[in-house]
Amino acid sequence: MVEPANFLDWDSQLKKLQEHYNISIQGIETAVRTIKKYSYYHLIEKYQDSLRKASDSDSFIDGISIETLGVIQMLENRLASEILQAIISIEKNLKSVFQYELANQFGLLEEEYLNPIHYSKKGQLTKQVLHTLRHKNQHSKNVSKTLLTYRRTGDIPPWILVENISFGQFNCWLQICSTDIKQAVMKDFFLPSSINRETLTAFQNTINYLIDFRNGLAHGESIGQIRSKTSLKLAYIRSFYSETILSDEEFNRGYGQQDFFGLLLVIGTLLKQSERQIFKDQLVNLLNIFDSLLPINEEPMRRILGQIPINIMERFEKII
Repeated sequence: MVEPANFLDWDSQLKKLQEHYNISIQGIETAVRTIKKYSYYHLIEKYQDSLRKASDSDSFIDGISIETLGVIQMLENRLASEILQAIISIEKNLKSVFQYELANQFGLLEEEYLNPIHYSKKGQLTKQVLHTLRHKNQHSKNVSKTLLTYRRTGDIPPWILVENISFGQFNCWLQICSTDIKQAVMKDFFLPSSINRETLTAFQNTINYLIDFRNGLAHGESIGQIRSKTSLKLAYIRSFYSETILSDEEFNRGYGQQDFFGLLLVIGTLLKQSERQIFKDQLVNLLNIFDSLLPINEEPMRRILGQIPINIMERFEKII
């Protein structure tokens, strides 16, 4: 049963945190500052499932203060920012290679690179995607000044259009492309033992994975609560990672399929070397701070971070 909503002043909120939720305060001033910054309701709602003492209780595990929840939220915001930056970097890299292949193979004119004859999938999806892209070129107001300039003076080259579409729109465009375009994009990132229909599908799945997490993080969802609609395949993971990173048993128990740990596996295969060290340093630093608040190998913190496997630090060192 949902508890009736009542207005609670700051002091009443602190009292309820302690008496109803078993959440301590380190000091009245710091506690009030924390709930002013992040909201009493938000911190309870976001972390209760991960830190609940028992499944049938509202109480948090012993030893949790509201100030600690505030720090965890701050660190999660920082972690989300670093993850988003890595995803955006991969997105820009994908788009850059893609627009090069379009221009190289089909030319610079809209009537050439958006001609249905160049696309392998014939049907409603292709019609919808090409219609959306033409509308973006010719009519959309939500575009860059550069695209508007090209719109007034002549044809819009593919790299200008690619820069003005979302990651999801790019993904739809890539899906309708011929195999040789997909292969060219895939080869720029990594080269499995062979490129075939299965590996191309798996590559597409990694892009879907990135988009799901990008959208979730951009809308403020908790890292531990985001799940990709696309599941990674073990055979694909094995193309890059040994059982020391993720065992068959762990995968079969759900680790690395649709969760945050799976996202780290995807980033590890796609993020270019020039950015890997900075990303690694930032995440290691954040994970160490998480560990100082609540041991990162124990269940509560593992749940906060999306039910990550144990020994995440050692695994992450090998992933990136």
